[in-house]
Amino acid sequence: MDDKSKLLAIRKVDNLIASIAYSRLILNDTILEQMYCVLTSQDYGEDNFFQFFSKVVSFRTSHRFRSLKLLHDRTEFRGPSTIVNAWYKADLNTITLPAAIFTAPIFDATFPMAVNYGFVGALIGHELIHGFDNQVCVTRAHVSVMFTVRFQGVQFFENGLLHSWMSEQSQANFDRLAECMVEQYSQVCYAQVNRCVSGNRTLAENIADNGGMNVAYRAYQTYIYGRGADEAPLPGFENYTLEQVFFMAYGKLWCMSSTSRNLLDTLQFDTHSPNVARVNEVLKNSPAFQKAFGCSTENKMHTDRICEIW
Repeated sequence: MDDKSKLLAIRKVDNLIASIAYSRLILNDTILEQMYCVLTSQDYGEDNFFQFFSKVVSFRTSHRFRSLKLLHDRTEFRGPSTIVNAWYKADLNTITLPAAIFTAPIFDATFPMAVNYGFVGALIGHELIHGFDNQVCVTRAHVSVMFTVRFQGVQFFENGLLHSWMSEQSQANFDRLAECMVEQYSQVCYAQVNRCVSGNRTLAENIADNGGMNVAYRAYQTYIYGRGADEAPLPGFENYTLEQVFFMAYGKLWCMSSTSRNLLDTLQFDTHSPNVARVNEVLKNSPAFQKAFGCSTENKMHTDRICEIW
């Protein structure tokens, strides 16, 4: 990336707004009373649940229509606080981190920071990198028709406006590096369902997975450097270095059991790679992982061609 594009990328990061934990509006009784005054406890009862539900739907719809008359508030908390997830909105350049992801087993202040950075740090990094991925899906409603337009995350400017800030040469380099990742993931196949990952369809999420882990690792290194000393070892894992613990925590992030039916659905329709690939393919692209575990050239986690964008 050339110097001008780098400066614009830094500006985009500097202007990103993070909504953390919950909406601050819930602390303002006056605003809450004004917002929800049309919904009263008298409306709800065992015999009129449907009517109450209809009133709630009508209330939410009216609230959304009223918001169309207002300017975008980039600081507004969008979404529930109780969902274990995080998300990035390219057209606002905002990242939302609900309170639920800051609870065990995802995050705990008593955990070694190697675990927290490897787990929730990579999750946050994943969403951050969506601002610099190859593709963002924007869905809009026009009258009664829903339509979807796909833009590159790198095509959105610091304030969320659609603006091509990356130079032609930098964009060409980005596309070349992205093609490396397409080829890598397209070679990941699963014999039990006789199907391979679609490197093109999953590219945006793969870029976010790889970049997110790298961002989390660099952040953890900065944390250790700032302390001037390593942390205490993780109980029960004293034979592992904290760098190894970081990468194991990252693997835990996507640890799950999957049926063949679920795997096939993921390979056919999902924009994410299967969870095994979200761990192994990312770590294959990490020289730090190779060094931490001393991977030999014969090890299946070693690769001669590392695909790295961010």
